[in-house]
Amino acid sequence: MGLQIFPNNDVGHDPNGLRTLRLLALKTYIEVWAVILSLPPAMVDWALAAYDRWVAALGNSTVQMGESEEAYQDMQEADGITFNYYLKCKELLLDLYGLIDRVLKIYGIEGAFPKARKDRLRTVQDLLDGHAVLKVEGDPNVLPDAFIEKLQGFLDASNVAFANYVVKEKPEALAAVDAQNTLKDADTKELRTLYSWTQMTWEPTEPFLIQLGFAPAVPQPGSGQPGEPQDVEQDYQDPELDTSWSPCDNATSYQLAFSENNSDWEELYFGDDTSFRYNPPDGLRYYKVRARNKHGYSDWSETLEFTPPEVPE
Repeated sequence: MGLQIFPNNDVGHDPNGLRTLRLLALKTYIEVWAVILSLPPAMVDWALAAYDRWVAALGNSTVQMGESEEAYQDMQEADGITFNYYLKCKELLLDLYGLIDRVLKIYGIEGAFPKARKDRLRTVQDLLDGHAVLKVEGDPNVLPDAFIEKLQGFLDASNVAFANYVVKEKPEALAAVDAQNTLKDADTKELRTLYSWTQMTWEPTEPFLIQLGFAPAVPQPGSGQPGEPQDVEQDYQDPELDTSWSPCDNATSYQLAFSENNSDWEELYFGDDTSFRYNPPDGLRYYKVRARNKHGYSDWSETLEFTPPEVPE
């Protein structure tokens, strides 16, 4: 994988994926620049450990949220079984008793089945309580005990599933997300301090800022940076793709980038050659190139796209 090209330095609003890439770049390159930038040892230690801590926290919150979602699905499944069996019991009772108001009220089945979960559970419990009352009265039309015991078992399972979701799983998931956000806020402060530290040695346009997870500022036109590369072309000779461009005046190096979605870009080549050849993977990729000198980068060239041809079977 190439070096990520960062879109901005607004670290306080990083999506989780962008934060991961910033910290990975830091872990990879911080020791390369530590002496040149006169970085304090504590800052270097933080940068070396930050990626692993972040990935662990992100992974834990993802797992916990997954467990919370699984607990929710378990509750939904248990409720479905309970409510379906209740409706079967209700249908049997209506067949047995017809529209006798007193009995319907005792069972709590005189109206439509509620929509809210808590109201549905209360209705199921009303039927069970009504069965107990009529059984004590010696009513000959009560449902068999086997049916009632089965409904009670389903209701118990629904309550257990609900407890697992609300009492156990959800707080654990929220605690994991809180821990992740706390770590993210702390790392945001460290990243801002690190960026300020780099500016004591580098200009905001310094290209190597990308190795520390930051985006170099784009100089205003006419500030001494090269013009954008022209005549960008691609030639495919199976299995290699050659991308080339015309030399730019005052350029000392070039950066070739690729993307699989024309949005998130990564460095494919960096050097002073005006062409680059490699074996591209299957699937569509986008390519663009820019020139560089001590004053910064040029604008990007036009974007090309290429998909290797399918090999006939």
